[in-house]
Amino acid sequence: MDILSFIQKNNLQNVYIIANSMTAASAVYIQSKEKKRVLGMVLSGPFVRDKEPMSWGLKSMLQIAFRGPWGPSAWAKFYESLFPIQPPKDIEERKEKLKENLKEEGRMVALRSMLFAPKEECENELAHAKGNHIIIIGLKDPDFTNPEEETNWIRDTIGGKVYLYENGGHYPFVEEPNRFYSDIKSLWQKK
Repeated sequence: MDILSFIQKNNLQNVYIIANSMTAASAVYIQSKEKKRVLGMVLSGPFVRDKEPMSWGLKSMLQIAFRGPWGPSAWAKFYESLFPIQPPKDIEERKEKLKENLKEEGRMVALRSMLFAPKEECENELAHAKGNHIIIIGLKDPDFTNPEEETNWIRDTIGGKVYLYENGGHYPFVEEPNRFYSDIKSLWQKK
């Protein structure tokens, strides 16, 4: 709602949203509400729906893992796992910064809220978010059982082009920034 409000209050036109992971749900919601202003989206490693309900056991395990003094370290370790093939050269520095940030008051609460946030509201808007989109996913993304299938489902639902990164994990724009830029620039360039 903050981004939607920002677009409206500033009377922004010709907006393109680039979103990764869970922010893809927000991007879809925003585009569905502002079709005239938001001309397109790039959805990278996108979560836009709740596929399977999280089991009680998994939910409990995540609550424990990302709570307490070990929470920031557990999240940093998980973050590292999202780069299974091509971790950034500065992964250790990134993890340290992430741990420090997550030690600040309220950060782990916000992280847990994000992890357990339902996507139902976004999923209900998918039918209203058709348009000029690019969907990018790493085929080694550990967050998806079948990354290609999920990406194709999103494309079939909202339209757009799909780019599959054979050795990419959850952050294609970090793992292959030049390719990512090349793939997305067609979205706003005039032909």
